[in-house]
Amino acid sequence: QLALGIVKASDDRSLDAKILFYHHTSIHHWKHPIESSIDPLLEASRSGMSTGDVETGAWCLYAYIFNCVVAGKPLTSIDKDSLVHTNTMRDFQQTRQYQLTLMLWQA
Repeated sequence: QLALGIVKASDDRSLDAKILFYHHTSIHHWKHPIESSIDPLLEASRSGMSTGDVETGAWCLYAYIFNCVVAGKPLTSIDKDSLVHTNTMRDFQQTRQYQLTLMLWQA
């Protein structure tokens, strides 16, 4: 909670993506439904991409797709999102996240 408070209070957006990624992939799901982390991860990816933290932005996209699968979102929407987000990962040369998302997408 402290880290999230710092994100909200700070004018410096350079660490937002990292803090939100770690919070929503490591902590948040222990007390809240996984569905509640989906939108924040997408926002974190946008934040990372806009501040130049492309690597973390791509990890947020991977976690977003993963959480959509785990939460039981409709496969048609996951398919559309996966297509868009894997293209983004490929365009920014984020190979590891791209390959992991492709494996998840095939499942």
